[in-house]
Amino acid sequence: SNLFLYSIVVTVGVAICGALIGSFSSNNLRSKMARLGNLRNRPYDEIVQNVGLPQSTSTGVDGVTICTWMSEPTVRPVFSVTLCFRDGRCTGMLNEMTLNR
Repeated sequence: SNLFLYSIVVTVGVAICGALIGSFSSNNLRSKMARLGNLRNRPYDEIVQNVGLPQSTSTGVDGVTICTWMSEPTVRPVFSVTLCFRDGRCTGMLNEMTLNR
C-alpha cells in the first residue's frame, strides 16, 4: 500500500514538473524575444545569439528569408514567432502565436 501511494506521488510529481518546464520554456523564448525590444533591422546573428537557432528556415521571394522560433512543442503553452529577414537583417514580424491547448 505504501508502494502504491509512493508511485502515485511520483507520477503526479513528474507530470507537474513537465508542465512547469514547458511553461518556463514558452515564457523563456517569449521573454528573450521581448528583451531584444524592437526586432526591425536587428541582425540575424544577434537574434540567434540571444534566443538560439530557429526551428525552421525557408527562403521566400525576392531574397527574403523566413525563420520561425518555437518553444518546446510537447508542453503547453507553446509560443512561436516568425520573422522575415533580408540581407541578414530583420525586416519585421510575420506572426506571433501562443497556443494554450
